[in-house]
Amino acid sequence: LDPGTGRWHIKIDTTGEKKALKTDNLELLLAHDPGKFKSGMAVLIHGLKGAAHLNDQEGICEQWDPVKGRWNIRLPLEGIKALKPENLE
Repeated sequence: LDPGTGRWHIKIDTTGEKKALKTDNLELLLAHDPGKFKSGMAVLIHGLKGAAHLNDQEGICEQWDPVKGRWNIRLPLEGIKALKPENLE
């Protein structure tokens, strides 16, 4: 957000075009769907590249974050990690 103009600077994913838009012209989209997972459910992590050391670890679904489109997963040695549903099974 540019405090001087009151506009958000955004980039359109499909075209790469950049725009400066007023807050009134934007809508918050809640990211993704929590999928088949529920709070308290045990999950196995897979497919991570940036944090590959977490792959094959088991965790517990704590809470879905609809804004980030991620589950907060409690891991025994790593604490809470925010992970996408596609990286859980």
